[in-house]
Amino acid sequence: MRLKKKLGFALLGALAVFGLFWFIRFYVTEQLQTSNQIIERFSNLKNQSTLLEEEVLKLQISTFPDYDALNQRIIDWQQGFEDLTQVLSHSPQKHHGPPALDQIQINFNQGVALLRSFQTLNSTLKNSTIYIPTLAQDIALEPKNGPLLPIILFMVDKVALANNLGQIEELSMLMQAVSEIENRVQKSRLKNDEIANYLNHIRIFTAQFPLYLELNRQMEIQNQRVMEQLLVALNQFRAEDQRALARIKGLSAVLFVFLLLAEGLLILLIIKNDQAALRDRLTGLKNRLAFLQQVDLFENPAMILIDLNGFKNVNNFYGIQGGDHVLKGFAKRLRDRFRAEAQVFRISGDEFALLFEEKDLALLEQAVAKVNALVTEPFYYKELPIQINLNQAICDQKPLLTHCNMVMKHLKEQNDQHFLVYSPELGLEKKVAKNFELLEKLKKAIRQDRIQPVFQPIFDRKTLKPVKFECLIRLVEEDGTLLSPYFFLDIAKRANLYRRLTEIMIEKCFARFEKLSYGFSINLSAQDITDPALAQMILGRLEKNPELAARTTFEILESEGIDNFDLVQEFISSAKSYGAQIAIDDFGAGYSNFENILKLQVDYLKIDGSLIKRIDEDINSERVTRSILWFAHEIGIKTVVEFVHSKPVMDKVIELGADLLQGFYLGAPELEIP
Repeated sequence: MRLKKKLGFALLGALAVFGLFWFIRFYVTEQLQTSNQIIERFSNLKNQSTLLEEEVLKLQISTFPDYDALNQRIIDWQQGFEDLTQVLSHSPQKHHGPPALDQIQINFNQGVALLRSFQTLNSTLKNSTIYIPTLAQDIALEPKNGPLLPIILFMVDKVALANNLGQIEELSMLMQAVSEIENRVQKSRLKNDEIANYLNHIRIFTAQFPLYLELNRQMEIQNQRVMEQLLVALNQFRAEDQRALARIKGLSAVLFVFLLLAEGLLILLIIKNDQAALRDRLTGLKNRLAFLQQVDLFENPAMILIDLNGFKNVNNFYGIQGGDHVLKGFAKRLRDRFRAEAQVFRISGDEFALLFEEKDLALLEQAVAKVNALVTEPFYYKELPIQINLNQAICDQKPLLTHCNMVMKHLKEQNDQHFLVYSPELGLEKKVAKNFELLEKLKKAIRQDRIQPVFQPIFDRKTLKPVKFECLIRLVEEDGTLLSPYFFLDIAKRANLYRRLTEIMIEKCFARFEKLSYGFSINLSAQDITDPALAQMILGRLEKNPELAARTTFEILESEGIDNFDLVQEFISSAKSYGAQIAIDDFGAGYSNFENILKLQVDYLKIDGSLIKRIDEDINSERVTRSILWFAHEIGIKTVVEFVHSKPVMDKVIELGADLLQGFYLGAPELEIP
């Protein structure tokens, strides 16, 4: 009996130990998983703070800061903070968040408030620091300003020193110089608006720069507080985590070994998580972060950036699973082929990279051929063959990824080659600089009222006399030459100046034709029409002048497509209610959606020049044009034929029955209307 009791107690004890072991194992496992998530959230929040600090630095040094990127960094930080607090609230230990987190949120909000003030002040100072040298140059061009030139240039130097080096002591000398110039101007009794404007910018800079430095200092302090408090909060969590583990250890000395194993498991999980952060989950390859870490370890590395050309079409046709199947298959082929030669990475969605420890251009070009050989055989998904093409960029000059990305963008733009080696002689950096130069030219032209419309006549096919004019935008160079919108419209869109150009065209064209009896047309993009403020401004001009509205035609580009059909239809309906007419421009160049033409109730179709330029020689162009003309006439829409560049072309489109003709053979765009 005693033996049975002992065996029973032993069994109960064993069961109790076994049960306690499983309870602690479950508890520890849940605790470790949550701890990893919390540490990951802390790390992410710290990284977001660093990225936000980098954007603030860009704001300080960039002439044209990217405020959207800055706002996105703020949103990312706030999302990261919310993720952290949410994970903490679901911890098995029922964390309610270290007290330091509340202060982190307060300090971050205070930092954002400082940043908003800094943005406004930074824009003001950037405006002045940009204009001061320009105005000084304009002042220097006037001979009468010669006596003032030394002090003007002195002030430019002082502004540069103060702005670039933060030397606040230069400001007192600037104000002394302002007083000196004012005294001289007053004595000369000459009114000089340029000098007055120049001095105003100097005063703005002098008044605002100390506050600019102070805000910058406060932001640095605030950011340092957030970073320090993040570290404090992380240490608090880790300390609490360690205390929880200690309590678990204290449950039973018998389970000490198991607790040691749990701690070992924690370490393994941390290591595994660190390794997982450097791996692409889909393909198992090292990721972009791993690439950036690895490339810094080599003295003379080189890389090949590989892009799966047109991979979006694979996803669209075969679905995401089919696309993932191709990505995994290509990653395996790439890894197996270059296992001994290079490190293989997945940089982004459809971009891979090979990293070589030493640069050898001949071997790199051989590697390109080997990569191409990997896709000669298609990939099979559900027994369907999927063939892919590649673009490859080689670079052996740091920063490797930056240069390769520039080359890859160039390859995609050119679309006539699929392999290129980076070289400074390609002029890719110059291309970026040229874009900035063109942007400055555009801004200056807007400031100096050198954005002008030109007017191309549109002729009646029967009388061959002009009945209306199309208004086309031009940038007038300082030497008087006209710059085509081909060179600056894309830049205007990227720099958020496109809307201003449309406003200028509306204002100047309406003002010009108020004094004339001709009809006129103005080009509008879908972007213009779906801009509520701009659309309202245009409709307001129509409502204000009904007689002019009846002579107005808005040409909407068919080749752009219409994404927000309802907004476009609403604008057209409103414009037509005031008497304006609607034309679809470049019809035949885009998707030529006849259904939309019927829904929009347009008045004109302008047939694209790509169909007209060889219509006297190309029977297919003639057939397509004839079909469009028939369709338009059948539903009562008038037609305008563009690109009438020769008499044979003119004779052909007249024969086909076009209503109106436009082209250089009949009349070129001019600044003045005859």
